[in-house]
Amino acid sequence: MKYLYFPIFFLVIIACTKEKEIYECNVCCYESNLSKQLIGSWKLMAYIDNEKCTYTYKNQENAKGFLEKEVIIHFQDSLNIGKLWGNTLTNSFMGEYILSNNNSIKINNFGGTKVAEPNWGSDFWDKIQLVEDFEVSNNQLKLFYNSRKNALQFEAN
Repeated sequence: MKYLYFPIFFLVIIACTKEKEIYECNVCCYESNLSKQLIGSWKLMAYIDNEKCTYTYKNQENAKGFLEKEVIIHFQDSLNIGKLWGNTLTNSFMGEYILSNNNSIKINNFGGTKVAEPNWGSDFWDKIQLVEDFEVSNNQLKLFYNSRKNALQFEAN
């Protein structure tokens, strides 16, 4: 009877291990697909207030003489921790991001120069660090914060 338990125990262990490997692979593939959606260059188009259903676009008042400049963000996949960098209207920035399930994103180590930044770029600095999750659809990226009550809207650049 002892000899019968060992093969059964061995088969159960192998079956559980295989199931776990498949699950881990699916999570890995899911996160990889999320990252592929983000990779590239994006131009800031609007700040969205979902509660008030309002969009704030760049204009003479919030760009203060830098209307021809754009806020551009680049995302690059780098295994576990992705890299981001770009330019505001008058400065540059860089940082890292981490993706997890359900399109969650966490921006870490965000920094750069922030000299004489008009409101359009200054608002970007403040809001990008609050981002919680994202959505990509029709060449548009939305970075949500404040429990999806607000978002930064980008278009592929």
